[in-house]
Amino acid sequence: AVTAETSQAKSNLDKAYELAPEDLDVILSMAAFAINEKNFDRADELLDQAVKSDPKRQEVYFRLAQLAAAKNDPKSGIEQLKKGVEQADQVQLILPMLLNLQLAAGDLDGARETCDEMDERDDFPATFLRFSRARILYAEKDYWGASRELEAVRPAFLRSEYAAEYLPRLEALLSACYESLRLHDRQLEVARRVLQSNAGQANARLNEAFALQRLGRYEEALTSIDFILSNVEQFPGLRLPLFQLLTTDQLRRPKEQRDWSLVEKIVQGLYADPERTDIDNAILKGELLLAQGRLDEALSVLGDARRKDPKDLRVSQSLAKLLHRMDRSDRVGSL
Repeated sequence: AVTAETSQAKSNLDKAYELAPEDLDVILSMAAFAINEKNFDRADELLDQAVKSDPKRQEVYFRLAQLAAAKNDPKSGIEQLKKGVEQADQVQLILPMLLNLQLAAGDLDGARETCDEMDERDDFPATFLRFSRARILYAEKDYWGASRELEAVRPAFLRSEYAAEYLPRLEALLSACYESLRLHDRQLEVARRVLQSNAGQANARLNEAFALQRLGRYEEALTSIDFILSNVEQFPGLRLPLFQLLTTDQLRRPKEQRDWSLVEKIVQGLYADPERTDIDNAILKGELLLAQGRLDEALSVLGDARRKDPKDLRVSQSLAKLLHRMDRSDRVGSL
């Protein structure tokens, strides 16, 4: 059904473009569709046309940044948005996306400048600005400061125009703060607050399960784990955190009661993900073997991975953890 709907949408856009090839809204919609389909050459052509059509329209730069993000080129996206700040008539779409890309790229100085830019304009309410600055505090690892700001701004956020789009992000960031601070009771409180209004929110279910496990409430966590399991085929991004949850659930059981079959099934699904590299899968396999107590096999897998890519820090970290477990800490310094 989704394929049929997508095909119909493309057909409708193609017809609209034939009838009005100079209509900027149609061009931008065509570009968005091309980006979604990963047809980047077509998106480039359309957005070149859009820039020539109206260089003062903020949506043009927004789409250009979306294209850069889809190409995994945040630097180019940041440059396009900065150009939009200089040339576009409006920036309500541009500045928040610029902040997103700067934070993703670790450009905290740039993110502060963007917040200052938003502060100088009348387009952004104080609640949104406080939320944006809290995101920077989190990126600086000031989890106390970020959590205080997020809790303070949340009541006003609930009543603001940004609630639908940004409230889930606020709750997710607040949960991440409490997880980093190891305040798992507070992390659980945030997760359940979200679930009261949306029982199917997958990220909140994950946070609930992780918090319950870290509080030692393993049986309670199983309800959320079962929910995540029932949705993993529809949402493959749940597989890796589900692997972590299921592994923890097995490790808390006596050895003779452990059953790794479900964990291994989830791992097979991860191996099949075309976005994952051989090194990603080697690290995952090493983690599974380590959890199962198959230490020599884990050492062999991770050793092979390190020989293939000696500069990958994740492999060295996994090897260090394994060597500590094997009481061979004297070899860690050589990694």
